[in-house]
Amino acid sequence: MKNSLLILTLFAFSSSASASILFSDTFSRANNDDIDADTGGMGGSLGSLNYVETTDTNSGTSSFSLIRDGQLGLANGPNASGLHIDHNFIDSAISTAGGFNVSLDLDNTGTNNGLNQFFAGFGIGLSVPELGVYNFDHNASAVSPGVRGHQNAVTANSGVADFFVGLIRTGSEPDSSVFVGIYESGVETSRFLVDDNGAGMSEGTLSVDFELFSFAAGATVVPSITVNGVAVGGAADLSFTWQAANSNYIGIAARMNNTGWNLDNLTIETIPEPTVTVLGAFGLLCLLRRHR
Repeated sequence: MKNSLLILTLFAFSSSASASILFSDTFSRANNDDIDADTGGMGGSLGSLNYVETTDTNSGTSSFSLIRDGQLGLANGPNASGLHIDHNFIDSAISTAGGFNVSLDLDNTGTNNGLNQFFAGFGIGLSVPELGVYNFDHNASAVSPGVRGHQNAVTANSGVADFFVGLIRTGSEPDSSVFVGIYESGVETSRFLVDDNGAGMSEGTLSVDFELFSFAAGATVVPSITVNGVAVGGAADLSFTWQAANSNYIGIAARMNNTGWNLDNLTIETIPEPTVTVLGAFGLLCLLRRHR
């Protein structure tokens, strides 16, 4: 733990070059059940990208995921949403920079809450074979996985994301709380309280830096999480490894009965290019993880 804290401190105090936006979406387009019927609001060096609404296709309706009032509406009804961006984020710009960042605004004002069931977030590390098999998370299994994983948080391989992070609302207002939940291949590995003011935080910007050297299977990735600009997880070791080589599709999933979630201002960008100090610290962390 002390070694990890020292290394994270080195990351924090190292200077670096500016980031480059690969893809962004403000969802500023006309209301539509087809979330990429037009490309209004999309930007970045990769240009316009398609969203694949897998769970909508499986359920026979497109109303669970939709564009409404300039935002991405998910879990719009008594169910859930799961989708992915149709691009494999293993771009050379990410490797050169030493990692990438995913940032997303999440907003929910509903009162129908539960223990693990009601959440919204994103997962990385999806592989091509996994893109066509994921379904809803709340009853997911190894045979029929979701993006995040089963609501019981312990069903192995019930999620296709190598690393999923999202906001989880628990309880019912006025006694609800908000946590950041982290899942790896369907199993919750960490949970951090970020709001317990009774009414429950209805919105927040979830942002994660993913530091990496390689997209090879088994290579280490080190995430750093913030919610509304405040670091989450402290000195906890949240590092994980890629389960498949060169596989980094990004999935988005949510569940909230009736009221749904509104998502906005999605940004996927390179992290500022690391200095020699950062590179050395990251390499040391990889070695420490290998010998744990």
